[in-house]
Amino acid sequence: MAVSFRAEVDARDMARVARVLNKADKSLIDELKSSMKSGIMPIGQLIAARINAGGVPLSGMNHRGPTRWLPVKVSAQKVSVTPGMSRKNTNLVTLNFYNKQARGLAIAENAGSKSAGQSPQGKAFIRNLNAVVSDWPNGGRFLYRAYMPFKPHVQNLGENILKRWIAKTNKEIEGM
Repeated sequence: MAVSFRAEVDARDMARVARVLNKADKSLIDELKSSMKSGIMPIGQLIAARINAGGVPLSGMNHRGPTRWLPVKVSAQKVSVTPGMSRKNTNLVTLNFYNKQARGLAIAENAGSKSAGQSPQGKAFIRNLNAVVSDWPNGGRFLYRAYMPFKPHVQNLGENILKRWIAKTNKEIEGM
């Protein structure tokens, strides 16, 4: 059984709703992204400082090749905000600490997470990393460990920014 009803709406009211929604699609979303980026940057810099405090974990990673270890830097270009715009990535904010030209952090972070090493060199690399930075049972050695103390702050920051954004959006809609 289908239920139908008829509603009459003033065309001027619909135009106002459309304007607010169009504005929400552009300026309010941009404002949300900007707030998230500026809010997360100081925390990202603290995480980077924790990672950099230890220096190069193994002397063999201090070279010029693509697998070298470089100090971690955080910039606005490395912060991605996708409020409901991606179905693949459900994260609202993503901080990218990895450097494609210097993959040392990514290699050291994940070494041994899927295997104990395929070659004698791989096994020795993992063993040496574990001697420098003891295994972390819940994730990576450097980045994940540096992030964990800030996790509650990141969550609170995100919630507060979203609450302010929702309140502002609601005011825009109510002000029609």
